[in-house]
Amino acid sequence: MHSTKIALLNLGRRRSRTVFTLFAIAVAVAMTILMTSTGLGLKAGSSAMYAQEVDFWIIPYGSGVTDPITNSEQTMLGRVHRKIETIIKHPDVNGASPILNKVVYASDSVGGGEPKVIIGIGVIPGSIDVAPVSSEGFTSGDPGDTHEAVVNEKTARLLGVRTGDVIYAGESQTSLQPFNIVNVIAIPEYSLSPVIVLHLSELQEITGNKDGDRANQIIVSGGTKDFLKSVYPDATVLSNTESTAHTICSDEKILATTLAVVSVSILICILFISTTMIMSVAEKQGEFAVMRAIGISDATIIKIVLCESILLSLAGGILGAFLSMYGRVLLSEIGYYLYETRIPMVMPPLLLIAGIGVAVVAGVLSGIFPAMTCKRLDIVRMEN
Repeated sequence: MHSTKIALLNLGRRRSRTVFTLFAIAVAVAMTILMTSTGLGLKAGSSAMYAQEVDFWIIPYGSGVTDPITNSEQTMLGRVHRKIETIIKHPDVNGASPILNKVVYASDSVGGGEPKVIIGIGVIPGSIDVAPVSSEGFTSGDPGDTHEAVVNEKTARLLGVRTGDVIYAGESQTSLQPFNIVNVIAIPEYSLSPVIVLHLSELQEITGNKDGDRANQIIVSGGTKDFLKSVYPDATVLSNTESTAHTICSDEKILATTLAVVSVSILICILFISTTMIMSVAEKQGEFAVMRAIGISDATIIKIVLCESILLSLAGGILGAFLSMYGRVLLSEIGYYLYETRIPMVMPPLLLIAGIGVAVVAGVLSGIFPAMTCKRLDIVRMEN
């Protein structure tokens, strides 16, 4: 406790240098979080849209982040309507819905021009309070013959449609079917690519996934992992936090990029913290020599220096986490202003904690050398 108090007093004695170092650490941590968050959002695709509101994900065993696009039979869940009924009946479950992702063609008319390639998402509307499953305009449930569609703003601009218009969608350019647009959603997570949302059974019908009643994943609010594993024993059940880690680890590019960014951030933090601590120790050599002369142990002096380094890095890491949250909003607005597209960014609590952890690790590494130099102080020379 005394070491911490002394470390805090030392940091306050050179405020301008302390503030500059804190800001440098914060920027490095914020950039780490933002770059990782952007990579997760871009790579995870539509899965990233639900990341902040979903408690559990049920995905096929061995599936990766690109499987929702490839849609191979081995990386899809089967009999999802029957399974979802079992899940929703559980008293601890607040809501759940299968999610089918499939690239489809869409046009504002038949034969009026070349159809555009967009992302189709199939859901059971009203089954969970997460957009677009809960989007206004949809008929609740999955009757299978509503011919309703919800599109995002990018699709609306691409095809020149709006609420009340008819949009034609299908798996091929020659199999387009009409759907009535009941809502245009304006949500940042749905703005990166053109998206059309349909009732699950209707998207299954037009994409050939009706047989086997297939979907890419199931999102669940509430419930327990053990219960969900009992419903889908051959699938992988992930919590929200585990889903983020799975997204990173299942894609080598994301993993490599994350490791590179973290390594650079640690080096930057070590550079600034080490420089600050070496200067601080040099300025207080006389004080440390006196402390040794009056009987204060080397271990206590080393602890003071390490505490100073760790406190500096911890404060910088926390500041960086806050900066990343504001930076997320700023980048979204800049992207929309320049390209009319808001970049989807996944920023779960684990990512913020990891960013702070990076700073603390850098603080520990940075404080070791300056702390050890205190043991080599020559008391007689310092006193003279």
